[in-house]
Amino acid sequence: MIRKLVIVIVLSISAWNLSYASYVLPMPDSLKYPLKDRAGDYITDPSKNSVDLSDPSNIVRTVDYDPETNTYIVHEKIGDIDYRPPMYLTYEEYVKYVEKQQKNDYVKSRNAGINLVEKKG
Repeated sequence: MIRKLVIVIVLSISAWNLSYASYVLPMPDSLKYPLKDRAGDYITDPSKNSVDLSDPSNIVRTVDYDPETNTYIVHEKIGDIDYRPPMYLTYEEYVKYVEKQQKNDYVKSRNAGINLVEKKG
C-alpha cells in the first residue's frame, strides 16, 4: 500500500514538473532570421544587423565621467530606471568610441552634401 502511494506521488510530481517545464523553458526561435538582443552597451557592442530595429526614442543614453576611478560610465535609461546595467569604460576605450563616432558623422554629412549637390546639378 505504501509502495503504491509512493509510486503515485513520484509519478504525479514528475508529470507536474514536465507540464511546468513547458511554461518555464524558453521555446526555440521560430523566425527564419532571428533578431538577437545585444549583450553589452551601445558603445562596445553595437548591433551589426541592419535588419534589427533601432532602439525606441524613450531610451536615453548618457555617459558620465567618474574622476575617482578615472572611468566613463555608460547608462541606458528609460525615465529614472536603468534599461541595461551600467557599463564602465577606460579613457582609451571612450576616446576610441568618440573618434569612431566623429568619423561616422563626418562621412554621413559629407555624403549628404554630395547627394544635395547631385540633386541640384
